[in-house]
Amino acid sequence: KYIRLIAVNENIKFFYTSRNTVSLFRLKFRYPNNIYRIISNLYAKKEKNRLKFSRAENPKFSIIIPVYNNILLTVKCLKSIREANLVEECEVIIVDDCSNDNTKNIIKNIKNILYIENNVNKGFIESCNNGASISSGEYLVFLNNDTIVDSKWLLELYKTFENFPEAGLVGSKLVYPDG
Repeated sequence: KYIRLIAVNENIKFFYTSRNTVSLFRLKFRYPNNIYRIISNLYAKKEKNRLKFSRAENPKFSIIIPVYNNILLTVKCLKSIREANLVEECEVIIVDDCSNDNTKNIIKNIKNILYIENNVNKGFIESCNNGASISSGEYLVFLNNDTIVDSKWLLELYKTFENFPEAGLVGSKLVYPDG
């Protein structure tokens, strides 16, 4: 069963919903505060019930994700982490830098996500530091909320530390959706 929304202006092509997914196509439009928020909230609310993280007692990795709005991107990022099946070894910390969308309401309801909210907008670096200050993992992983990870992403980063014990920082190769 599909619901289609076609064109508020010439730049929106369409989006559709099916039983399990919401897909967005060519979202370039002039009214992002209205339509994008509606679409993002629909997707995020649907997906938050599927995102269940287990609580790691002694996590090896603390994944710190600073966010400012863009709940759609954040939920997709969390979904990719969950699908990588490494959550037993990880704690996930979301640092909200004063988002004014539905980020707080959605993220706070995802089981075993550590959520902290800055009282004023502090920017990316300070948000990373705030997340690091409450982390308990041996390794800190800083991840942008617009990242979709693959199944071996964290294992490959960890192997680098094992192969090069003197390394203090490891970065990954970024592959953009268009290749």
